[in-house]
Amino acid sequence: MNKVMDTEANTAEKQNILFLNVLSLPSNGDFVGIENMLQLMDNLTAPSVLRTYYEEPFEGTVQVNASVILMCKAGEVTIRVNFEDYVMHTGDVAIVISGNFIHVIDYTKDLEFAAIALANGYFDLSNNAIVPMALMKHFMARPVFHIDDNTLNDCLAVYGFLKRRLMIKESIYREELAQNCISTLVYMAHQILLDSDAELDIPKAKSRQQQIFEHFINEVNRHFMQERNVYFYADKLFITPKYLSLIVKQVSGKSATDWINDYVVLEAKALLRVKWNSIKDVSNKLNFPNQSFFAKYFKQHTGMTPKQYKQKE
Repeated sequence: MNKVMDTEANTAEKQNILFLNVLSLPSNGDFVGIENMLQLMDNLTAPSVLRTYYEEPFEGTVQVNASVILMCKAGEVTIRVNFEDYVMHTGDVAIVISGNFIHVIDYTKDLEFAAIALANGYFDLSNNAIVPMALMKHFMARPVFHIDDNTLNDCLAVYGFLKRRLMIKESIYREELAQNCISTLVYMAHQILLDSDAELDIPKAKSRQQQIFEHFINEVNRHFMQERNVYFYADKLFITPKYLSLIVKQVSGKSATDWINDYVVLEAKALLRVKWNSIKDVSNKLNFPNQSFFAKYFKQHTGMTPKQYKQKE
């Protein structure tokens, strides 16, 4: 991956993990969007965009603060999402949920792509929140899928329309247009997966349980580096820990504790992969009381000690 010229990114780069604030990139012909809501980026009309905003190669991992839709129009790009590698070709689409780790390993010179970064709220469609929740669960496990040429052209047409409208700064309906375009893409993704017989667990009606689960995941994404106790998240949602655990299990098939641990372990692995991060450094970053406690926690969830994991990597 390559280095974005941003204060937050430059600071995090020292840890070899780039925390990319994609919702605050500069608005111009290549980066277009609404600050803190969504950003569009492509090299469809300016092939030098990667060289313009990115300088020296960054060989670490990127953690984005938004959900990202990446469409490959031509060429090839190899990405790593949560340490699983995917080679994207023409017609492939990747949807990476906010907070996950991305590592762009390589791409060909003829790569043509379009990407949209979305604040979490853009998945909360006002008239049907169940579809995006089902998609979120699906893409957390399988972020890359293929679409045919006609569908790719339709998606890029929606992207092109949205980009052109967002460039009109004086428009008073920029947010509404953006929301509708994103809704269109989300429903298209849903239909594509249904047509491909993907296994989507979609409830028949919107429920309070789905909303609680969404809020829980959002809170975990924000606080997992400091808090690992279900009681903390239940308090944030104004419900009892027992009820939160029950709801999370019913909606996702995993316990609330498992969700929290998955976030913590994934982050720990990413930090341990950085050669100059000591085990004590990682323990401190993840707010463990001491290195010994962290080592026991890590071994319990991975089957190996932090030292063994660093040596393996």
